[in-house]
Amino acid sequence: MSQQAKQVKMPESAKRELEIFAALKGRSQTDVLAEAWSEYLQRHGHEMSPGLKWAQAVLGDAAQTAIDASGMDQADINELRDAFG
Repeated sequence: MSQQAKQVKMPESAKRELEIFAALKGRSQTDVLAEAWSEYLQRHGHEMSPGLKWAQAVLGDAAQTAIDASGMDQADINELRDAFG
C-alpha cells in the first residue's frame, strides 16, 4: 500500500548526500529516508510518547479534552449546558 506524501524540504547538501547514498546502495531515496525514520523512532520514540499520548487523547475524545484544558469544573460545565442547551 503506497501513499503519496508531500515533499519534505531539506538543505541541498543533505539532499545531495541522500541522492548519492541511495544511488550507491541501489535504493530509492524514499526507502533510505523511510529506513532512517524507522531507526530514529526506535532510538527516540520514548521521547515522543507523552506527545503521542496527548494526541491520542485529543483524537479519542476531543470534547472531554477541551473541557479538561479549560480548567472548568463540572459545576461550570453544567451551568453552561443549562444556559445554552
